[in-house]
Amino acid sequence: MLRKDGRRVGIPAGRQGVFARACLVIGWLLGASGDAEGFGNAPAWPERLKGRPNVLLVTVDTLRADHLGCYGYFRDTSPTLDALVGDSIFFERCLVPVAQTLPSHLSLMTGVYPLEHGITSNLEKPGGQRFASTPQLRTTAEFFKSKGYTTAAFVSATPLKRSSGIAAGFDVFSEPSHARRLGAETTQAVEEWLASRPAEPFFLWVHYFDPHAPYDPPSPYDEMFQTEPRLEALLTARSVPSRVQKQRNDRRVVPEDEAWDTRKAINGYDGEIRYVDDQIKALLAALRERSQWDRTVFAFTSDHGEGLGQHGIVMHDAVWFEQLHVPLLIRVPGMPGRRVSHAIRTIDVIPTLLALAPDLQADEYLKQCRGLNVLSPGYKPVELFGQEPGGRSETYTLISGDWKLVIGEGAGELLFHLPTDRHELKNVAKDQPDVVRRMRDQLRTLLADQKARGRHYQQGRPSAPADDAGRAQRQEELRGLGYMDTEEPDEEEDPE
Repeated sequence: MLRKDGRRVGIPAGRQGVFARACLVIGWLLGASGDAEGFGNAPAWPERLKGRPNVLLVTVDTLRADHLGCYGYFRDTSPTLDALVGDSIFFERCLVPVAQTLPSHLSLMTGVYPLEHGITSNLEKPGGQRFASTPQLRTTAEFFKSKGYTTAAFVSATPLKRSSGIAAGFDVFSEPSHARRLGAETTQAVEEWLASRPAEPFFLWVHYFDPHAPYDPPSPYDEMFQTEPRLEALLTARSVPSRVQKQRNDRRVVPEDEAWDTRKAINGYDGEIRYVDDQIKALLAALRERSQWDRTVFAFTSDHGEGLGQHGIVMHDAVWFEQLHVPLLIRVPGMPGRRVSHAIRTIDVIPTLLALAPDLQADEYLKQCRGLNVLSPGYKPVELFGQEPGGRSETYTLISGDWKLVIGEGAGELLFHLPTDRHELKNVAKDQPDVVRRMRDQLRTLLADQKARGRHYQQGRPSAPADDAGRAQRQEELRGLGYMDTEEPDEEEDPE
């Protein structure tokens, strides 16, 4: 793995997260219903932004929401993001449909579930599908391009390289020459692009990979956070052991003498977050220097969280809350900030963003989206769906009201009462057979619907060539990032 010793960005002096200690310690109290508080009619662009504003989408890989100050974390990991919350639409509970980079990003960029767009894993099977747009399913970049936008993407790791298919619709697509690049390298590439004065309006997507394992930030971020009593109390509440042998939610278990030290991992992970927060600070400063910030809509989220020892897993690929819960904020210059407490999905992000801009005339494009405009006056919260990446197991989850059901290979049937068990530690399936039966039926109906929609969306998409010369290199890079065994993933079977 690479050590992050690239160009550094200065650290703000001792600033504490603006909202962290004052206002938000999120309890997992699903079951809230009704519209977003205080919205009334759906907001629209301020007068000065009507027409076609720039849009900047920043995604940070492997970033669990509850390790940011604005989500109640006790450490000062995210001063830049914390400072934006007051002027943004801030979503307290946003969940991804799958805790893996490529399928999660494709769901964000298309507004549909992984089983619908057809890519359920970073891993590509011989002769299997690679993402490609169809007349029935286009990416957000393709939509913006069709509206005359300049489109550019700067990604930082192999799962999102052009060969994945996610580059559809981008005029400029910048990627690392190896498995990953540092946040400073990505920021510099974006700054150089902005300095070239690209035509406006633009849709710009910037992806940072740094919080991803091995949690090895550059100095001084590597020593910024040390184990302390508050961390010990947090680990106790999460039932996190001192050492963990399971890297991902699969069969790989490292020897005991190679087990992860969870405290060291969390300290490094938090340093990575602060490093990326400073990269975002530099990115936004570049927009301000060019007088573009005040006419740019900013959306920030992640593709998935991280286990950090919870449920015996260091990294991700499972359906536990800490791996599915991601941050989300949308800042529109001139629009007052709001806080949305009900749970939403990342497939709702683009429909919500585009619905705020009626001048873009996105109604036809939005017909493809499973996601909804969550700020609409008539919006009602829906069930939340999640799955493990394809090729590992057929394991799914459904969150409905106060309850979360997990069902699939190896898991059996697990049921958690979220208001009283926020860390999902007590399985009450045997005590609530009626709830299990109802949610199992809901899940089966949803899966059948996703499969049917998937057949429609994927019609006409070609298979990836089995002898693709670049496939071996991609697999080797993914292996270096910890994403695959030495064996090929098994062929997926249709879920029941």
